[in-house]
Amino acid sequence: MSSTSSASQAAGPAAHRLGPGISGGLAIAMARLRRMPFALTAILALSLTVVAGLVERRVGGFAAVDRTLGVVFSWIIPLTSLAIVSLVVSRLKLRDATWPIARFGAPRSHVATGLVAAAMVASALVSMTLAAVAVVVAHHDGGSSLAGDLATSAWIGALTGAAYAAWLSLGASFGRLGGGRNVILALDFVLGRTDLFGVVFPRGNAANLLGLSAPLEIGQRASSALLAGFALVVLAVASWRSRD
Repeated sequence: MSSTSSASQAAGPAAHRLGPGISGGLAIAMARLRRMPFALTAILALSLTVVAGLVERRVGGFAAVDRTLGVVFSWIIPLTSLAIVSLVVSRLKLRDATWPIARFGAPRSHVATGLVAAAMVASALVSMTLAAVAVVVAHHDGGSSLAGDLATSAWIGALTGAAYAAWLSLGASFGRLGGGRNVILALDFVLGRTDLFGVVFPRGNAANLLGLSAPLEIGQRASSALLAGFALVVLAVASWRSRD
């Protein structure tokens, strides 16, 4: 049995309908994310989130949740997404990370799509958890509804995490070892704070959804659409750049 067929089976029945390239990419990513480094990454991110929440709660005030979420979305989620993408591409250039499946004839662009999609899902799940934990730890008894804050922060975290993974995967398609992902992170940190580029990079739109600042004064629905839309676009570009 070829490695492509084995990877497709490991990804589950639904993956067979995606084709051997995409399903193989998903399977490779899942195998890499089942290793200890991913667990350690998630534990570290959760620990930092808990510490941030406890510190902000100790400082006091009804804005403790907002301040904690600000730290989580500004620092912990981007860095955690970077770590997840690095694990999925095995610290290689995205195109090179497709080789275990592509060498059996599957289109590299399809394998790359599976890899990036898996990174987006993993980052979304972890980021959603981080946002929820931040709310629980920092929540003040006299503040807003815990259930409402949890629901809102969770979906914003999931969307933001997926967007960061897509963007960083695009970055991983540049450079000999995919070092472009570090450049993307730096650009998001610097330009994502500005009005013009805040509507493009995840940082600005995430801040808008959290009610912290709105790039170009756009609405929160627009930021949701932009986060999702750009994530899909950069996924497509990253896959295209990994083509044969």
